Amino acid sequence: FTITNSPPLQTLYAGTNVTLFITLGDPTLMSNVVNLSLSVLPPGFGAHFSTNAVTGTGQAMLTMSISNSVRPYLYVFSVNGASAGVTHMAFFKINVLPPPVINGAAVVGKNFIFNGTGGSPGVAYQVLEAGNVTLPLDEWTVVATNFFDGDGGFNFSGDMSAPEQFFRLRVR
Repeated sequence: FTITNSPPLQTLYAGTNVTLFITLGDPTLMSNVVNLSLSVLPPGFGAHFSTNAVTGTGQAMLTMSISNSVRPYLYVFSVNGASAGVTHMAFFKINVLPPPVINGAAVVGKNFIFNGTGGSPGVAYQVLEAGNVTLPLDEWTVVATNFFDGDGGFNFSGDMSAPEQFFRLRVR
């Protein structure tokens, strides 16, 4: 049997998820069951196959979660397929980028303004707002969506009329 994955390289930020497609081929048409596993994950990574076994030719999705605690680095993983005492591997890489950096912030009148660098050019980001900094991320409100400029820079200006407001940047 053969085993391949797509895409072989993903570049993303910590705190995101990625889905890879694992494709199994069966050139002998014997319809063997191939059991899938993944190399040991470093701390901060999670993984889940849509199915752990594929019969004959088929595909499985591998969803990986990368927590905010994962450090920037190029990580290499292997997907292992085992059938009838034979193991084949397909390798893939996840390039975790450093987070964007806020370089400046100011309150001008009733507007809160901040800007920064270090984003991936053309990648979408969102500015989130909440009145309570301890709220779970899914309870923050999206107040702006934009794209990092050609140099990876970003700017935001938003209304600050509430007595307590907190803002955060989320890379999509």
